[in-house]
Formats: sequence, structure tokens, C-alpha cells
Amino acid sequence: MVLLFVGFLFTRLFLLDQVPFGLHVDEAGMAYDAYSLAHFGVDRYLNSYPVYLINFGGGQSALYAYSVAFLLKFFDYSTFIIRLPGVILSSITFIMGYVTVSVILNSKKFGFFFSFLFTILPYFVMQSRFGLDCNMMMGMSSVVIYFIYKMIQTQSSKYYFFAGLFSGLMLYTYALSFLVLPIFLLFVLMLMIRTKTLVLKNSLYFIIPLFILALPLLLMVMINSFDLNQMVILGFTIPKLPNYRGSGFTLSNITFNLKYVIKSVFMYDQLTYNTFIRFYTLFKISIPFALLGIIKGLINLIKSIKHKQFNPITLFWLFAFAEFILGLIMIEQPNSNKLNGIFYSILVLILYGFYWINNTLKTKFKSKNILIGLYVITVSLYLIHFIIFANYYYFEYKYDIYPQTLFTHTYSDELEYVDSINTNELTVYTESNIHSNYQGDIFYRLSAKVSPYDYNRYVKDNTYKNVVIGLPDTIEKNAYYIVLKINSAFLELIKYESFNRIEFENYYVFEPILN
Repeated sequence: MVLLFVGFLFTRLFLLDQVPFGLHVDEAGMAYDAYSLAHFGVDRYLNSYPVYLINFGGGQSALYAYSVAFLLKFFDYSTFIIRLPGVILSSITFIMGYVTVSVILNSKKFGFFFSFLFTILPYFVMQSRFGLDCNMMMGMSSVVIYFIYKMIQTQSSKYYFFAGLFSGLMLYTYALSFLVLPIFLLFVLMLMIRTKTLVLKNSLYFIIPLFILALPLLLMVMINSFDLNQMVILGFTIPKLPNYRGSGFTLSNITFNLKYVIKSVFMYDQLTYNTFIRFYTLFKISIPFALLGIIKGLINLIKSIKHKQFNPITLFWLFAFAEFILGLIMIEQPNSNKLNGIFYSILVLILYGFYWINNTLKTKFKSKNILIGLYVITVSLYLIHFIIFANYYYFEYKYDIYPQTLFTHTYSDELEYVDSINTNELTVYTESNIHSNYQGDIFYRLSAKVSPYDYNRYVKDNTYKNVVIGLPDTIEKNAYYIVLKINSAFLELIKYESFNRIEFENYYVFEPILN
């Protein structure tokens, strides 16, 4: 198990700062908010410790940013550090999945198999390696389901408390958990009542921590739904969003969304930073096991309800079903990162499908050779798939898909170089929104590590001091330019002028030749 965990860490940490290449625009927004919170106690809009981030106006869940802010108290800013919380939560999921599967299937072998698949399957590798807030929901689901299972199994007030606590924390991972979690908890409550596993006197241990954690977000929803003023309570800001997306669901989309939900979970979506068409989310080999596990899980749920006996596998089926309902009623087209919470439960159901095959073969055939052969063939196929995937993901991906939608690069070294030679404080022009891939100001803020107080005080017409965020339509000769190497249009424009061109990894700096 130790060797597998080392292999797992390698898949998550290897080239973490380079793959995926550049920063996703929301990742950059989160990173600058985290930097601001760590060093100034405010987000980039000068809100003190917001319970929900404004980001670019539509909002962003805060747990990832606060995780990064905590690390920035001890380490210097780097792409590696801002992506590390995803790896840490993925490590927790690795352990929680092993423990949970080992217990509910009464087999450490299947717990090991869970951790093996979690280590190598494409979606789990990719989602843990860049800082989208939503990607934390999947990992948190592993903790929530474990403590709910222990709560039901032991009927202990301690586990009621932890189940409520982590359910509350899940609400800070992704806004879509505001709907998924209540649906799931309602299903669990109905199941506990039916199976007579609810300990009413312990309910407050669950409700109180959940309510305390949920209350700031409930206030945030009220403020934005009823157009109220934002407020500050005990130093924490309940923000008002410029572009609130509270009504993002409709029953009229069910038929349209069905195919996209199935496709995004079992195949691929339209975003190359989520999935690759050639590898699928969980490799094609997993689909039969997943379908079998889902069917057997449903049968167990029906039996559990009919015979009033709790079966822990039903928790995973119910969580996946809650996510499925969410996907069906979304106004925006479902994709893998919006549905990311489902994947942990789907993996457990894949294991359950394989577990059923194992028990069926064990019953019908006395020879262990058949089972051993099945394991060897299955593991070998998965390893072959992973080797092909890993070669592409770590070594070819960043060149094959470049520039990637919504990704670009910071330019700290380039700014430092210009500052060192720009003694006359000439205007410095930087990239803004080439190919509509990003909001230029956030990449400047992150590159310059500028104080949010200074930026908000001095910025005017997209200009901060002598830096203009955006390249001009005509070339100003006495100015500096920081230009992405892929910006062919501007490079064509500036090549006819007299500048010294200094090459960096992803940018050119054009230095004016002064008389």
C-alpha cells in the first residue's frame, strides 16, 4: 500500500507547475484572491474574509482560496503551491476511499483496488492538478459519505457531529453543492427512517454544525436573491455579486441534458482541461463495471427499503443520483467539472460491479486460477491504458492543445526585467484578452503581486501607474511591450518597428531603442 501511495503522489506531483500548461482564468482569480487574503486580509475587491468570492462577478466558492491562503502564510507564491491543495484533498480521497471500500466490502483487496484505480484513471489525475474551486467537491464527498456511513453504523453522537461538520464544509467547495447536498441528505434521512437507523436524540449533533456553517451562505443567497446590501459579520463579508447566478436550474432541460450528463460522466465533455476524447473520463474498460455496479446498487437500494435493512453501498448510489438530478435540471450544459462530485461515488460503484463478478465466479468455480486470471487481465489492461494516457498527458498535452481555452501564463520575470531597465518609467503594455482566453488584469495583478489596496486606489482606464493592461492598435515607439509568443497579429504589427526583442519562456519583451 505504501508503494501504491508513493506512485499516487508521483502522478499528482510530477510536473504539477507545468501540466496543465499555464493557469486557468478562474485558477488565476482564485490565486490572486488567496494572495490578497494571506497578506492583506481582504479579497481583490477589498472585502474582508468573504464567505464566497466575487471572482469576475459570477462568484466562486471560497474553500480552495482559503486553503491556498493558508499555504501562502508559510511558502512563497508559485504555481506549485496554488495547485497543492488539490493534491492534498486528492490524497485524503485516496485514503478515505481505501478505508471505506475495505470496510463496506469487507475486503482490503478491493480497498487496494479502489486506490489503484483512483491513482491511474484520467479524470481523477486531471481534476486534482489545477486550482478550480469546484474540483474540491468530489474529494469532500468521500469524507462526507464516510462519516455518514459511520454515523449510521455506530449511531454515535461523535459521528453525527463530524457528518454535519463536513457536510457544512462541502457547501464551501462548490455552489452546486447547495442543491446536491440537501437532495442527498433528504434521501439519507428517508432511508434512515425506513431502516430505523435514525437516532433522534443525536440529530442536533448533526444539525448544529451544519446550520452554523450553512448560515453565512444562506445569508449570501438571500442578499443576492432579494437585492439587499452586502454585510460584514464578525469580520467576515457576506458579499453581493454583480452577476448573481442563483436561478440556474429548470425542469424544461431534462431531456436535452440527459445525453450530456451521461456523456460527461462516462465519456468526455467539450473542455480539454477536463477530459480527453481518446481516453474517456475513466477509460472505456470501466464502463461495463460502472453499469453493473449502478444496477446492483439500485437493486440493493430497493432491497434495503423493502426489508428495512441498511446497506452502505446505497449511500454511494444516492449521492450519484443526487448529482444526476442536478445535471438534468441545469440551465447551462452539463460538463465533467460541474458534475465532479459524482465521480467518487461512480468509482465505488465500479468497484462494486467488479466485486459482484468476483463473488459470482467464486461461487460457480472452485478454482482460484480463474479469479487470478481475471485480476491479472483487468489490472494489465488498466496499466496499459494508463501508460498511454500518462505519456500523452505529461509530455504531449501542453504542446498538442496550445493555447488551451481559458488558460494563459503569468509574467513575473518579464515584469521584473522591464522594471530593472525602465529607468525613465516609460509606459509598459501587457497582454489583455488574446483569443478571449483570459481577463488581462488578473494576470497582471498576479504577476506583479500588487497590493489590492494599491490596485483599487490607482487603477484608471485599465492603467496602473505606468502599466497599461492591453496592447495598443498602433505602436508607440517609446514604450515597452510584453507580448505572448502566440500573439501572431501583434508580432506582425511590431516587427516593422525598431525594438530590441528579449525572449522569455512564453513571452517576448520588446524594449525601445532610445536615442
